[in-house]
Amino acid sequence: MKGRTTVAVVVGGYIAALVVGAAAVALRSWMFPLPPAEASGGMAGFGDLLFFGLVAGVASLVPSGIALRGLRTAPSFWRPASFTVLAVAVTGPLAIAIFATESHRPDPSAFVAMLGFFSLMRLFGSPVLTPLWSLSALLCPEQPARRTLFAAAALEALVAATVIIDIAVNVIRNNQKY
Repeated sequence: MKGRTTVAVVVGGYIAALVVGAAAVALRSWMFPLPPAEASGGMAGFGDLLFFGLVAGVASLVPSGIALRGLRTAPSFWRPASFTVLAVAVTGPLAIAIFATESHRPDPSAFVAMLGFFSLMRLFGSPVLTPLWSLSALLCPEQPARRTLFAAAALEALVAATVIIDIAVNVIRNNQKY
């Protein structure tokens, strides 16, 4: 594909990913409406936001792959991108540490509560970032940058596994359904 065609396909793919995410939320709301007695607007809206982010994030892997494939011929892109990806991946264990220690204080300050919230949002991104970093590593033409991207993908996979195990343990412990 030529440059402009690739850009058009990528932009169209991201728009399609947003539409797919919105359609998934609408379908979920239509198929599984919340009873008025159990509906908490804020919690339901937040759940819809997370579901939208997950579906749109997974759907956006296709246009991201097309964009990364188009960038294979730009060697100056890969080294800085790999270090940026690694820096983002390092925030995963940091988010785990903040969420595990600071956000569960009995009376957190506003700043600590905000850190806990942002660390939780970072952790929810791990299941989408893991395949994105892996895809980047697979498409990277340079060996040093590829190793850095694979390291970031492995670190992100550990964070995602920690999040999934934590949710599973809490579901089992509390005997609740998510």
